[in-house]
Amino acid sequence: RQQLRLDARVVSELTLTCPRRGFSLDVDEAAELTLETESGRDFLLELWGETKRIGADDDSGRSLNPRLTRRLRPGHYRVVIRPYDTGLGPFALTVSR
Repeated sequence: RQQLRLDARVVSELTLTCPRRGFSLDVDEAAELTLETESGRDFLLELWGETKRIGADDDSGRSLNPRLTRRLRPGHYRVVIRPYDTGLGPFALTVSR
């Protein structure tokens, strides 16, 4: 699982051999964060805490891309990007404060 950094952008891709991508996100202090993707595909963005999903989005961003804003406490989180239906392809994931 690739580590995400705050205020950074990661470029990746969903493929037939890897139809979902998982990322790790460590939050050192409470903050409101926005996660969003840019892609020409229909993807779903999920945010997971230690044991449960705490948010998901499909079309709230620009051009129907997923965008999710949450106030997070310090801790370890997982971000998962997967197809909403069957779309695969490249995407950029941004984490911002």
